[in-house]
Amino acid sequence: MSDAALIIEEDTPLVEERIERIYGTVYAMSSPNAVHQHIFIKLAHQLDSFFDGKPCTPYAAPFDLYPLANAGDTETVVQPDIFVVCDKERLKIDGYYGPPPLVIEILSQNRSHDLVTKLNLYHQAGVEEYVVIDPLDKIVMVLTYGEGAYRYNAYSFSDKIPSHRFEGLFFDLSFPLPF
Repeated sequence: MSDAALIIEEDTPLVEERIERIYGTVYAMSSPNAVHQHIFIKLAHQLDSFFDGKPCTPYAAPFDLYPLANAGDTETVVQPDIFVVCDKERLKIDGYYGPPPLVIEILSQNRSHDLVTKLNLYHQAGVEEYVVIDPLDKIVMVLTYGEGAYRYNAYSFSDKIPSHRFEGLFFDLSFPLPF
């Protein structure tokens, strides 16, 4: 006999609602568009290849990140597009508890959420490198944490974009987009 429960269709949404909770405020997350997904899958593959056989591992949304867990806040939870885990002690079956060294967000509909709200959260948590990809303007912003603030570098999609945290890692966004 199956453990699956019978679900009444009219009572159940087709897709599970995804949310992020930052400092007690809940944010609904919409489904990513085709361009976002195209970039996402290409970058996930690049990071998976780069970290193969190395001590760090990339994780992709939807997977929970509790960036302020070190400070005792396990209520704040986000689902970055991609983040890299190096401290396996913080990795649990249900998420990662603490700031990862690298977070990547691909901008979609709610640009200010990634550019303001999550930037401030990642800064407070001590995320070392925050990469924001803007498919609309074809710009990549690499923010590297040091001396209490983020240092900002901007690149175009045609540039060879270096990670400032992981030597030898480059983000290649020179591939054609579907739209």
